[in-house]
Amino acid sequence: MYLCYVDESGDGQTVGPSTPEAPPVMVIGGIVVEESELRALTWDFLVLKKQFRPTLRTAAKLSEVIRAEIKGSNIRAHLRNGNRNQVRLAHGLRPVDPQSRCRHASLA
Repeated sequence: MYLCYVDESGDGQTVGPSTPEAPPVMVIGGIVVEESELRALTWDFLVLKKQFRPTLRTAAKLSEVIRAEIKGSNIRAHLRNGNRNQVRLAHGLRPVDPQSRCRHASLA
């Protein structure tokens, strides 16, 4: 069985100098994953979330890590005016980890 997840991000708001934090586009994307790959893909994603938000590394409950969101607006804000560590983490999210892609053939 294959599972599909679809989500949206952003809006149609015009980007201007007065609103640099506004999302520049609206995107609808999806991913189809073979059920047998879902567990490994989920754990890899949770590791990525902990990498981006180090405070999640010490979360008392797994549900805290699962519920935490990584927002594109936060990543852009970190790139624009974050401290050195925030900028480094934001850049670290940009490329897709080739090792992860190889482990999850459905993403290749």
